[in-house]
Amino acid sequence: MANSNSKANDNSNSKPNASGEANVSRASQLAGTSGKPVRGSNAGSSGSAAGKPSTSGGGVTKVKARMRCGQCGIRLTLSTSFTCRCRKQFCPKHRYPEEHACTFDYKALGRKQLEDNNPLVVAPKIDKI
Repeated sequence: MANSNSKANDNSNSKPNASGEANVSRASQLAGTSGKPVRGSNAGSSGSAAGKPSTSGGGVTKVKARMRCGQCGIRLTLSTSFTCRCRKQFCPKHRYPEEHACTFDYKALGRKQLEDNNPLVVAPKIDKI
């Protein structure tokens, strides 16, 4: 029976009263919010929410996007990210070129390295008698 009473109380908090304003709980009134959960130390401040760019002060500050795997999209940290030669970031599961269908031409790179590191050997001509 206690559960049905608490549900009834929750529903009564969201209905508008005679003046047209929604009823809010006493705890949310004390916190200075309108029924939303309180997070962090700046819950009562009127500043911008975390993750959104701030426009106060004239300039817009950009929020840095989190690194994500180029194949599966999971979040990456500094220790779990691998940068491929195709200049994309990958998780440990997709770090190898075969796993993420890499567009980098490894054959051309290998040929170029062999050409640079192995000079052309030309034998001296032998005079005919």
